[in-house]
Parts: sequence; structure tokens; C-alpha cells
Amino acid sequence: MYADLFAGRWRSSWEGLLDDKNLDVETKLTRFYTEYAQLILERDWVRVFVFSGLSDRFITDRYFALLGEKLFPRLVRESRRYLGRANRGKPSARELELIMGLHGSIFYMGMRRWVYGHAVHDSKTEPFDEVFIHDRVRGYLRSLEAVATPGDVRVSRTAPGIEIVRPPAGPKSRLRSRSKPVEEISPWPMH
Repeated sequence: MYADLFAGRWRSSWEGLLDDKNLDVETKLTRFYTEYAQLILERDWVRVFVFSGLSDRFITDRYFALLGEKLFPRLVRESRRYLGRANRGKPSARELELIMGLHGSIFYMGMRRWVYGHAVHDSKTEPFDEVFIHDRVRGYLRSLEAVATPGDVRVSRTAPGIEIVRPPAGPKSRLRSRSKPVEEISPWPMH
């Protein structure tokens, strides 16, 4: 079942897409996650994955190993490329958590639909519409600068919570939209 439902759905063309040096990072990640969500996040896949995570973790452990080999290193590389950094060092815990946040936000779209039975999209919108994926990718890319800048956030030792420490003034941030604007869609009616 793992080979058919999980590993067999991974497309080697996705690796080629993520490795394509002619595409900008925002386009790559949006295209990848749009295709990934439409192919992977089907009812049976999501429900079996969640069940495995709650029981023996056989499927989830193997699938995360596949992602750790084929996807996550590419996301680290492309994230650093987006920032204009050639660092090939081991990713920090914060970098990895941010990547898992992006990946998890895409997966959660499937969870809402196939586990909770609650999708916020109207009937005219595809469940894994490129606009919604693009919003998540843009949010991820915009948060990279803070994670990549050492010493910008630290845990307060005197009070619970996080103390935000502004990095020293420097050149203007390179974080700008790298693609054409996307039409805004609101899932809630405006009154």
C-alpha cells in the first residue's frame, strides 16, 4: 500500500522543476506545491496518512524520509537562493521549522477538506487552487529574511515569550514579489 498510495505518487519531474535554474524561486515553489497538492492530497491519501501518524507511524516515517531525501534539501537550497546566499551548510533549526511550516500549511488544506470536512473555498474554486498555494509560498518567502538573519529573535529569560530584537539598519530588504500580482479572492462574502 505504501508504494502505491505514497511513494508511487512522487514525480521525478518535480525534482527537475525544483532544480530548474531558469525559473525564479517563487514560481518554482508555487508550481511544485500546486501540482503536489492536486496529486497527493486526495481523500484516501490524507486519511491514511493521518491514521498512520496516530497509530504505528510506518507510513509517515517512510514518507518523511522520502521528503527528507527528495524535497527538503531542495527547499533549503532554493530558500537560500531566494535570499542571494550561496551557503551550503547544514540548515538551522529555524530554517527547517519554517520549511515544515510551508509544507504543513499545504498539507493542512487537505486535512481541512478530507478530515474535518471544512474547506473555506466557494463552489467555483478548485480545492488546491494556485492562488491559495501562491499566497502560502509568498508568506513563506517573506519570512525568510528574519530566519536567515542571526540574532533577530531571542527568547526572553526574564519573562515568558519572545522578545523581538530589530537587526541593525542596513540595505533595504530584497524581499519583493518576484512574480505578477495575483487576483485577490475572499472566501467570505463581503457585506
